[in-house]
Amino acid sequence: MGHGLITSNGALWHERRKMLTPAFHLSVLNMLHEILVQNSIVMIRKLRERSEDAPMDVYQAMHLMALENICEAAMGVKIDALDNPQIDYVQAIENVQHATLKRIGEPWFWNSLFYYSATGQQVTKSLDKIFELAHKAILKNKNKRARQVEDEENGNDEVKGTTKPAFLDILLEAHESPTKALSEQDLRDEVNTFIFAGHDTTATSMSFSLFLLGMHPDIQEKCYQELDDIFRGSDRAPTVDDLKSMKYLEQCIKESLRLFPSIPFILRNCQEDVQFGNYTVPDGATVGLSIFCMHRDPKYFPNPEIFDPERFNSENCVGRHSFAYVPFAAGSRNCIGQKFAMMEQKVVISYILRNFIIESLYGMDEIELSFDVVMRPKKPLDVRLKPRVQKITK
Repeated sequence: MGHGLITSNGALWHERRKMLTPAFHLSVLNMLHEILVQNSIVMIRKLRERSEDAPMDVYQAMHLMALENICEAAMGVKIDALDNPQIDYVQAIENVQHATLKRIGEPWFWNSLFYYSATGQQVTKSLDKIFELAHKAILKNKNKRARQVEDEENGNDEVKGTTKPAFLDILLEAHESPTKALSEQDLRDEVNTFIFAGHDTTATSMSFSLFLLGMHPDIQEKCYQELDDIFRGSDRAPTVDDLKSMKYLEQCIKESLRLFPSIPFILRNCQEDVQFGNYTVPDGATVGLSIFCMHRDPKYFPNPEIFDPERFNSENCVGRHSFAYVPFAAGSRNCIGQKFAMMEQKVVISYILRNFIIESLYGMDEIELSFDVVMRPKKPLDVRLKPRVQKITK
């Protein structure tokens, strides 16, 4: 990810955050809504091709879905991960993820010796593949912007109103500005940051939400009834306003993120001495915060091991400490893409619930977790999907 938003600090981070914030404005997110809808339709088609009795690892399915969504939203590129999960780009992403975890767990690979190992050489090839796609997307959109400027100067209004990949568009505006706020390398770093940070986290969140709904048929049915009240038997696509009406589904997603936050652990640097009980945390110290443990504090969440979406109804949220629930972190370095993530989850999960009844194949006590940079299930989150009578194909 180079020196992208996540890995940068200080003045560079402040500059980038200010520059990138407009890419996540509500008006831009609404433009990306259609991408999520169209990819969800493809996903439903693929899921319907499966045998009804065959178990499915919901994490693998959501991993491909989230990767397809984020690549199109970030770069305007369809990688066809849903139709062809074995394509080189998908494999390259997975190779880099696995190697990153290997380096974290094996100290002898923390230095440059890693790149002389067999895994390191494979990572180099995978990174080349990832960077190649980002470079092609940047070049394609730079050329398109140049043609649009030329057409507008020549009085050709046909190009006005055409949609563009909003995230990359914001970056290109900074790159083409007189100050050259972003270099070619910066463009690539930010695009890859958005893809790496935005797909696995959302995939994990959607996976656990679906698996928990499959374990709780009563809660799943309440979600479905909410959707039925919104769509009233219609097979139409959800609008942005429809998503706002999915209040109980949002409660379920939030409760899933409480139990299984995608980022289970974050680090923060102290900017001054802080008194914490009988202890002084000195200026400059690095403080580790376990979001996973914070979310299971019975002081704020009674019976914390229980999946209960009612914790997030409007009444129960009143008076709760604002930092008791922080699935997207908090403060100035909170997740810049959290609104996009919530929109994506509502679109994808609502499509699945409108088309299938989810049945999880084991219970909460059998879930095994891997506490990596992104928290993942250690073993497949196996479910069965039973088609509903109504088919949502639009």
